[in-house]
Amino acid sequence: MTHLFFTDPKTVQRMHDGPLRAYIDAYAARLQSQGYTGQCARNQIRLVADLSRWLRKQGLAAKNLNPQRTQRYLSYRKRRLRPHHGDASALVKLLGLLREAGVVNDQTPPAAVSPGQRVEENFKRYLSQERGLSSATQVNYLPFVRQFLVERFGAGRIHLAHLHAADITGFVQRHAHDLSPGRAKLMVTALRAFLRHLRYRGDIATDLAACVPCVPNWSFSTLPKFLLPGQVQRILEHCDQRTPSGKRDYAILLLLARLGLRTGEVVALTLDDIEWEQGRITLRSKGGRWAQLALPAEVGKALAHYLKQGRPRCASRRVFIRQRAPRVGFANSIAICSLVERALVRAEIDSPRKGGSSIPSYPGHGNASSRRLFVGDRPTATPSTSEHHHPLCQGRPSGIAHAGPCLARRWAMKRLRKAVHNYLAMRRALGFKLRDAGVGLWDFVAFLQRQRASCITIELALQWGGCKKNCVNGHRVKDNLNKEKRWQLTQN
Repeated sequence: MTHLFFTDPKTVQRMHDGPLRAYIDAYAARLQSQGYTGQCARNQIRLVADLSRWLRKQGLAAKNLNPQRTQRYLSYRKRRLRPHHGDASALVKLLGLLREAGVVNDQTPPAAVSPGQRVEENFKRYLSQERGLSSATQVNYLPFVRQFLVERFGAGRIHLAHLHAADITGFVQRHAHDLSPGRAKLMVTALRAFLRHLRYRGDIATDLAACVPCVPNWSFSTLPKFLLPGQVQRILEHCDQRTPSGKRDYAILLLLARLGLRTGEVVALTLDDIEWEQGRITLRSKGGRWAQLALPAEVGKALAHYLKQGRPRCASRRVFIRQRAPRVGFANSIAICSLVERALVRAEIDSPRKGGSSIPSYPGHGNASSRRLFVGDRPTATPSTSEHHHPLCQGRPSGIAHAGPCLARRWAMKRLRKAVHNYLAMRRALGFKLRDAGVGLWDFVAFLQRQRASCITIELALQWGGCKKNCVNGHRVKDNLNKEKRWQLTQN
């Protein structure tokens, strides 16, 4: 296949030298299938041929090639020639080809892992196999879990059964101020997922995920994420459908605007997901879920126009393909966000949101659930049930439900008031005002003292929530109970 890029027979013969000579043609064929042409492909083939000669001088065979040796070669080559931008990625493709052929096995033996790393690996396996979450979600969750474990247990042994609600609330309170609202929400989401994982494995007996504080998300506190219908139409009209990239962009923008697809769903769309005769499209979404949507005629026409006249010829089954080599599907959602941003610039629209979520011309478009014909899901584990019905916090160890010293005694009430004070301080530090909630919790403490209660139970909470002075309406009772329950969860 090297003759497709080099016309001189002597040059072709010179490329077939060294221990990699048997794989040069296969590498050239892969470049051609991925859409590489001209000088770019020739530079990569010359690089592989030069690597082959370097291996011969070092007395190494093709099976001895690994990422460490490719880095040594690139350092050697840098001293002789000016490096090209794609040299490292070209050798990554070569290693992939040799792995597929069974020539190299450069998997390094696993290093000794610490107790914290073992916990992280178990959590990562849970996210991917049990929850079906993407690798991007795992990358977002793991740093927060790692930081939490280091702060709680250090570098020594990890006793997960020793975790308490104060450890979680203290961690959130310490770090919430250092993060943006979006990162703070991600932090508490990661902690909830990790604690549910520990409960699922039986490492903890209490449902500590319920005591992870919420991060405030005020309604109407940010600018709308969607554009007006007229603005969406301007964006579509500014797509140049005479070019292959314009046909692709127009079809993607229609999927975002008419069907409300997520950017990740657009990236993952394959040729097998479109049922032309039935007029349906299948979506692969978060957590292994899938759904089917009716395919509008306008969107179907744009997709057919792109597939017939704009999509490059390649081996990938993805619907939307890169216009430049390598001719493969988009790597992630960032490509769609960049595409939308360029479309906004072309249409001269100044939008507060630049990503794919800004395109749909109606609010509440996020999952397009109202237009889904059928929704499927992975089977999930049956939620665990608790034997403890009377204590307010379900799933607590039985010892916690036993009657202890009377809360009405002076020393116990002092501890209870301190717990309420710490809880309100933590929630306010996260951004909640809690004007009415603070008054309600102090009133609940006074109610417990009057009742000389030995422990907090659902009956006492219902009795307090239904008191005449609190019972303005049903919503007020529900709010009172929710305040009290959130506080109680942080105490166990």
